[in-house]
Amino acid sequence: MRGAGYSAAIGREVARKSGNVVTNASVVGPYQSVQVHGSDPGSIVGWLRAHDYVVPTELEPILARYVTEGFDFLAVRLRPKAGVRAMRPIRVSYDGAYATL
Repeated sequence: MRGAGYSAAIGREVARKSGNVVTNASVVGPYQSVQVHGSDPGSIVGWLRAHDYVVPTELEPILARYVTEGFDFLAVRLRPKAGVRAMRPIRVSYDGAYATL
């Protein structure tokens, strides 16, 4: 189940405040996810942290490199009030000839 309203609202807020663009947002089972594109690693990390996504400091240089190379990011977290017992394996699929994760 995709939250179309959720996606559109988040996309407008991100573009307005940070220059980043949420290209997709969805809620599936116990998870919320956002796909973020931007050209400033600091603003991507800042937005994710401001929205309660955990981004360990030691990952920032790696994320910065991916941003410079033009990659998008998929951030996944448990929905609010979903306990760890709700966690299930995550399967990522997409259209395309080459996988890049």
